[in-house]
Amino acid sequence: MTRTQHDTNAPSSTLSTWTDKMIRILTTWLMLVCLPTISYAGGKPPTTPRQSTQTTSKTMMFQEGAWIPLTTYKHLLQRQTSKQDSLLRLGEGHYKAHYRKKGFHVEATMYVEKQSKGWQSIDVLWQKYPLRKATLNGRPALLFTKGANSSYVKLALKEAGRHTLKMTFFIPQKSGPDPQTKLHFAPGSTAHFVVVFPSNHFRPTLKGGYATKITRSKGKTSLKTILHPQKTSLTLRWWKAEQTQTSQKKTSKRSRLYARTYSLLSVGRGGQDLFFTVRYTIVHAPKQRFQFVIPKGLRIRQVHGLGLRDYQLLKQKNKTVLDVLLVEPVTERYEISVLAELQQRKHKSTILLPEPLGVQRESGYLGIEVIGNDEINVIPHHAATIDVRELPSQISQGTTRPILRAYRFGKRPVSWSLLINRYTNINTPASTIDKAQYTTVSNKTGKLWVQASYLVRNTFKQFIAIKLPTNAKLKSAFVAKKPVKPAKDGDKVLIPLKRSGKQAGNTFQVELVYSVQSKGFGGVTQHTFALPSIDIWISELQWALYLPEGKVTWKTDILGNERVRGYSNWKITSPLSLSSRLSNRRSFTQRTQRTHNPSQQIFRNYANQTQTVGTLPVKIQLPRWGRRYSFKRYYLAPHTTTTLDLQHRSPWLRTLGIGLLLFSGLFLGFAFSMSALHRRHHSLVLLGSIVLSIGTLVLATQLTLFHYQTFVLGGFLGMCVSVVVGIMLRLNQRQEDLSTEVTP
Repeated sequence: MTRTQHDTNAPSSTLSTWTDKMIRILTTWLMLVCLPTISYAGGKPPTTPRQSTQTTSKTMMFQEGAWIPLTTYKHLLQRQTSKQDSLLRLGEGHYKAHYRKKGFHVEATMYVEKQSKGWQSIDVLWQKYPLRKATLNGRPALLFTKGANSSYVKLALKEAGRHTLKMTFFIPQKSGPDPQTKLHFAPGSTAHFVVVFPSNHFRPTLKGGYATKITRSKGKTSLKTILHPQKTSLTLRWWKAEQTQTSQKKTSKRSRLYARTYSLLSVGRGGQDLFFTVRYTIVHAPKQRFQFVIPKGLRIRQVHGLGLRDYQLLKQKNKTVLDVLLVEPVTERYEISVLAELQQRKHKSTILLPEPLGVQRESGYLGIEVIGNDEINVIPHHAATIDVRELPSQISQGTTRPILRAYRFGKRPVSWSLLINRYTNINTPASTIDKAQYTTVSNKTGKLWVQASYLVRNTFKQFIAIKLPTNAKLKSAFVAKKPVKPAKDGDKVLIPLKRSGKQAGNTFQVELVYSVQSKGFGGVTQHTFALPSIDIWISELQWALYLPEGKVTWKTDILGNERVRGYSNWKITSPLSLSSRLSNRRSFTQRTQRTHNPSQQIFRNYANQTQTVGTLPVKIQLPRWGRRYSFKRYYLAPHTTTTLDLQHRSPWLRTLGIGLLLFSGLFLGFAFSMSALHRRHHSLVLLGSIVLSIGTLVLATQLTLFHYQTFVLGGFLGMCVSVVVGIMLRLNQRQEDLSTEVTP
């Protein structure tokens, strides 16, 4: 019975075993194929997406069994990353700092909230703070830094929930008489900060916190504040108040001072300025008060020092003593700088330096410079003369003028006898214009647009006074590519200037744009063009004048006849395009020195200027054709006016005048030749031709259109025509005579 049942179940057992094997093989195959995409959902997404090997397109990605575009995949990846970051937050933090000799020992407690599983990180500590201990929920915390460019140390978390992070780290302080430290906190929620100083004499200050409170109890000073979540850095400053006399008596050691002085004497017409710096080396004990003996005739103007509280001048035993008090005692090294003025304005004087009191040993250097054209002669007493190149950098780098004398001394007393030879100064211009460029554009209606550009060197001049032509309207003014507001003084425009700086060779640009309404162009017109007059010397002046097409006659000498560069024709094919091709047609005038085709870049630059704000804010409608004249002048004195008078004739009027002259010469030459050939005087015809010729000449002269070459050419052509006509008449007469003789 049992065997029969076993044989009956054998086929089903074999089938189930085969089915289990197939399921395992299929499961293994699915895991090998789909594992890279399935793992993205639970863990951290890969930095580089896996591309498909079954398609040639690089813009399609395979994710969770579906082909999607690469841009969509990147968007989903970014959204998933930002969602994961928002699930990890830094809660309330408590910081308690204890003051030590070289910084603060800080104990921090922070609460971190995580809403999902998986490894994530968050900033918790400034990277430059040395970390002593860090625990997360009582166990060692996993902290790491993310590259050299990261500013914070990160905490790595895997488990979800609320976690407590405790850290112990050190914040170093900035050494010196004015102690301070920069506090950096991790960005998060509100943080409570408490700092404890070990004495009641400390005076801490902190700006930027809320509900800041300072308390003193049990021989300690405490500062409590609440930090804003958006505040990640604060500066804590403090100083120590002066202790009582009883505590000072307990100090058995006294400070010892060693001084080195650096002095720079500037000799000028108004007196002598002394820049005096003393560098102390302090040993054995801190020092809070420093004193100097001030020589007679030396007036103290400024005293500088790090952590300086106050200074005053005291009278002690017929001596003037400068007493300097610091905020707190200092050790090791300290530096005090004094700016003083010697009130001795005589040709001969004695130079004495301030003397530090209470020093064990002193050495120093002195450099002398001259402001102006004075000559000095120095005799040292108990000081050695050295080369200027041996002076320390504290003196040589403190001035831009050359140092003429240099000395070194190692003990007191020390002095110098100074003899000054003063010479008369020659006044030179305080400001000059290296180059002035003017561009004047005129249309047929007489509307003038002028752009003026000046390359200026300025020492101390406040304004540049410009007198514009009559009825001129200023449109814009720029100084060093920045807009300025001009002022008006009568008929002058005042443009505020800037200084060229310490280097006198530096130049800056002043640009003006103004418009003038003048007489229009048509027929024969007289025009006067004037440039602005300036109260500064101009080294070089360039002027580009654009006029409508026509004949131009100069009535006055052009700009002093220093250099006339000639003119060239230009033509614009379209009124909206300033960069079109120029006309290659050449023209000649009486004052032409050379004819050329100007570059196409001229009009490109001009078109660009019309679109630049402040340089030329209004678009100008140029004439469709015209001529460009260029002029130059050199060395213009202040308030020099530059004018140009000319006569302009339209092209049709010139053509008419040439035609009249040619016809008059032709008619007169024909009349005279006909009279000479026929040997008969047609008085009426000859008189009429003479009167017509004289009238034409007078009209051409009045219109300044007289060209004797044209008149002579017309007469010559008239004579030729009359000779040809006479010959033809003679031949015709002779043929008629022959035909008459042949006929019986």
